[in-house]
Amino acid sequence: MFNTGKDSAKGRAFARDSGAVLCVDDERPPFGFVQIQGEVRLSEDPDELLDTAVRLGTRYMGEQRGAEFGRRNAVPGELVVRAAADQGARRVQLDRVSSGGQAALDHVQQLLGDVVDARCVQGA
Repeated sequence: MFNTGKDSAKGRAFARDSGAVLCVDDERPPFGFVQIQGEVRLSEDPDELLDTAVRLGTRYMGEQRGAEFGRRNAVPGELVVRAAADQGARRVQLDRVSSGGQAALDHVQQLLGDVVDARCVQGA
């Protein structure tokens, strides 16, 4: 989930094609990556925009400045972008390449919690 401008390159690209790929790259030897493919949903709903802008603002600016950041960024012309994995809301299809992909997979599982099911990993 993130916010972006409706008329930005990213906003225009998602309006044209809702497909998305998240790649987590492990730069430590033996190297590897994990890809999650899915679709994005765009929203211009003012309440949802404010909620996500405040949550993101709090994460990056801290508790004291989160609401300020949210109000500044939850304006007309902004979009909320939410991604859903192709395998449905409860499973993520992962491609692991090389033995180094395990470290990237571990990182994704830490970020996404129970959304990632290790049984979905190809080649595991």
